[in-house]
Amino acid sequence: MTLPRLFIHTSILLALSVALAIAATRPTPTQHISVTMPAPEKAPEPGQPSGFTVTGTATLEAVPDVADLRATIAVEQTSAREATRVARQRAEAARAAAGKTGIAASELSIGRLDLSPVYHPKTGALLRYRAAVGLTASTRDFDRLAPLMEALGAAGATEMATSFRVSDLPALKKKVRQMAGKAAREKAQELASAVGFKLGDVRAVVEAPGDGWGWNGVYANAVVTEATPAAPHGDLQSVTLTVTVTYDLAQ
Repeated sequence: MTLPRLFIHTSILLALSVALAIAATRPTPTQHISVTMPAPEKAPEPGQPSGFTVTGTATLEAVPDVADLRATIAVEQTSAREATRVARQRAEAARAAAGKTGIAASELSIGRLDLSPVYHPKTGALLRYRAAVGLTASTRDFDRLAPLMEALGAAGATEMATSFRVSDLPALKKKVRQMAGKAAREKAQELASAVGFKLGDVRAVVEAPGDGWGWNGVYANAVVTEATPAAPHGDLQSVTLTVTVTYDLAQ
């Protein structure tokens, strides 16, 4: 049986009205943005202890007891192999010559061999090869430096230089560290007493120059020095260390 057209149109209009009514009752989509603000820092309470930072610097001078003579034996040849052979041969000759001056074998050391090409300064053409070997002689008898230098020069050394050092450097560093720490604590105690506080726990300790350590360092802080006799050769060697300490303060 065929339904009347009027009934069909009425059904369509009714369904459309229901759909529009449902759409009208749906909530409109909204975008939510959440913002979290950090909590404000708590203000320090009156009378609460605060940090107290001081620095202590110590410089300890010592007489060098070891002299190092560093020499370079360098040769140039048209062949890299020949340059290497001649350089090593002359280095051994220099070692033997140094031994004749009274330097013990344990006080002599030969470094690695450096091999490099030599080019023409204008054309860039390869001219020859340069081989160089370093030799170091150490002695506690500074009077041997002059004959040692002459012997190495006669054996073919092309460059020579001397330097002086303290052999027991670890012990010197330990003493300087103790002096710097003591200087920092004494300064902290004096300043804390002046402002009416007492030293609390240690917050942090910073050491400079640190593991590198330096000879003849210059620092602007108060310096604690220990007198030493004049060095027979060259200037006195000095090790300087600065320690920065942060304390808590207690009333």
